[in-house]
Amino acid sequence: MALPASLFIDLDRLVAGFKAMVANLSRRLLEVERTAIISAASIEVSDLHAPSGLYTTVTYRRSNNNMALRSVLGGWDSTSRVYTTRTEFYYDTSGVNITRTVLYTLTYNALRQPTAETITSIT
Repeated sequence: MALPASLFIDLDRLVAGFKAMVANLSRRLLEVERTAIISAASIEVSDLHAPSGLYTTVTYRRSNNNMALRSVLGGWDSTSRVYTTRTEFYYDTSGVNITRTVLYTLTYNALRQPTAETITSIT
């Protein structure tokens, strides 16, 4: 006996809904982790980019001076004079091994002020 096509359509919708919920939960957990790191870490800025006048790297260190998170601007667009991406590297407690990488796409208004960051990938 063949199953009705509507059952497969409903299952596809259900799976798509679960995928969206998992992606949303992953983003929310990432926000919580990032907030916890930033609130307890010391901050270092480095790599001054002369054309933009911005430091392109921000490093967050734990109280034991091990690296917790590094945020790096990338994709300099010399025509628009903006960075197009920001990458966050999360480190294990030893501060040596990267445990997660998050890539953001940056959006700007006409005045070249950042208006949004969109997560492009989490690996």
